Amino acid sequence: MDNLSFEKIWEDVFMFELEISVENKYGSFKKTCYLQKDSLVEFSKMISDFLHLPSKSKEIKWGDILDNELSECVFTIFPIDSSGHIVMKVFLVQIDDDNKNESALYIQTELGLLENFGKNELGYLENVGRKVSLN
Repeated sequence: MDNLSFEKIWEDVFMFELEISVENKYGSFKKTCYLQKDSLVEFSKMISDFLHLPSKSKEIKWGDILDNELSECVFTIFPIDSSGHIVMKVFLVQIDDDNKNESALYIQTELGLLENFGKNELGYLENVGRKVSLN
């Protein structure tokens, strides 16, 4: 089953550690990244903006390997199709020593599930150890 989940692993005053898990019928991957406090608010806003105009793609990026960060994660939500399905692409880049590892998976969801994830589920990540899922 296609799914995207976030789990807050650790938290400090200005940042937190988040484990991102992505899965579809072809594979899965997990990635841990360090984010600023407002990152989940920005992600939730991206979902909200998409819900107001689901015929337009929306994208958000966490981290940037061009700015000497060791990882990058890009979420892209594609326009809703005629059957009401939404596809999200999750693209991860990780730098390990001299190696650059890239992974991308596409997951399918529905408008109501995406709305719930953006409005309600992300708010539950207030506490360390809490995990939320899209589907």
